[in-house]
Amino acid sequence: MTRYETIRGMGDRLTALVSLGVIPIHIAYWKIYYEEYVKELDAGIKSGRAEKSMIADVVADKYGITRRTVYNIIAFMEGK
Repeated sequence: MTRYETIRGMGDRLTALVSLGVIPIHIAYWKIYYEEYVKELDAGIKSGRAEKSMIADVVADKYGITRRTVYNIIAFMEGK
């Protein structure tokens, strides 16, 4: 089970744990960024142009973060 699957499985408890300070707020933001990355990746695969670097750039531009941050988020979320 990846970290993303664990976080996604928490549902509303994630919000409660963030508000209590148990989980840092950036994890909730990273979940949003990662979900956007997965959505863009799926769209890229369907259209036949699924270059991860291009998709990372799209997500980075959309949210005003760096490509390196997107790669760090992907590595974190896909880790165990």
